[in-house]
Amino acid sequence: MVEIKDLRFAYGENVIFNGLSVTLPERGVVAVTGESGSGKTTLLNVIAGLIKCEGVTVTGRVAYMFQDNRLLPWLTAAENVALLSKDGSYAGYLAAVGLSDEAKKYPSELSGGQQRRVAFAAAAASEPDILLLDEPTANLDKENADVLRSIIKTVSGKALVVIASHSEEDAAMAEKVIKIGGDNNE
Repeated sequence: MVEIKDLRFAYGENVIFNGLSVTLPERGVVAVTGESGSGKTTLLNVIAGLIKCEGVTVTGRVAYMFQDNRLLPWLTAAENVALLSKDGSYAGYLAAVGLSDEAKKYPSELSGGQQRRVAFAAAAASEPDILLLDEPTANLDKENADVLRSIIKTVSGKALVVIASHSEEDAAMAEKVIKIGGDNNE
């Protein structure tokens, strides 16, 4: 569960949140939308505990798929996923994102879209209570983006999935949308 009460945060003079209050459900998909630079990633960082703020309560294990893939370059795709997996498994997660044949490749040997799917598989493999996804379908073609959205819907039956995205398709699958920017942050 995520509960935010009267969140106030600024980068210097740039006020990002001025009294944001929201309670997120234990399961389902929540989309965080807004213009570039409005604070979508900042909100995910607050939920993840990477930015400490008063009035934020997060209960459960959190996994975070960052906007940049953050794969360990000295590990293969399989090893990157297995590293975060609760039981060291990877095959099912890579198969789900269509990358079984790429399991032994290093990130430098994968396309940007393939790296994105490995990063998603690694985050999902940890079986978190709260899965934070920053632009999860960026750099993916429609077919692979749709595959990820399908997996997100499945995961959301057991966990809270919070997606920060510019994609209307990503936002459309959410049960709750938080619009960041303008007067909505107060």
